[in-house]
Formats: sequence, C-alpha cells, structure tokens
Amino acid sequence: AAPATPMAEERVEDGGAATVYTMEEVSRHNQEEDCWIVIKNKVYDVTKYLESHPGGADSITMNGGEDCPVEFEAIHSKAAWKL
Repeated sequence: AAPATPMAEERVEDGGAATVYTMEEVSRHNQEEDCWIVIKNKVYDVTKYLESHPGGADSITMNGGEDCPVEFEAIHSKAAWKL
C-alpha cells in the first residue's frame, strides 16, 4: 500500500473557518506570485508580505511551499511569531 499523503495544517484567512491542505498542495505555492509557507502546522499565504519583508522576498520564497519552522525560528524574534 502507498503511504498516506502527509496532511498539514490549516490555513485561516480573515477569521474564516480553517481548511486542511496536504503538503502536496502546499508545495505548489512556491512562487513570488503565489507563496505559502507552513509554520507549526499552520499554512500561511505570505504572498502579500513579500514586498515589504525586511529580509527581502527571496528570504521567504526560498522556503515557499515548504514546512519551515526551523528556518523561521532561527531568524525571527518572539514578536515576529505574533504577527
């Protein structure tokens, strides 16, 4: 039997209901025009934030479509976790 597809994760926008995505689906959102990342089992659409990110868009898009809590935690303060 084939292994189960890993699930991620919820993405919540504008106070709406959470939606569950597979990591396969998340992995398709890895471009500047459409960029999602997963941190602590939550899926974030960070596309709108790319332009204003202090570290530049590349620092996010390099992890686009991936589960990247280690990378996020390594360079962000506790204040950034609250955003």
